[in-house]
Amino acid sequence: MGDPALDLILEDSDREGIYTIVAQVTNLVAGKNADNSYTIRFIKDGL
Repeated sequence: MGDPALDLILEDSDREGIYTIVAQVTNLVAGKNADNSYTIRFIKDGL
């Protein structure tokens, strides 16, 4: 499979905390499946 990308925008109105993104994809041509998860910690004014 290619190199997928996902844009995620968190705003000031979103709660601080830990977010988990789970992705599952299927390549119907090659008949392959892939999955993965990423965990991010959102901290307001963290920079």
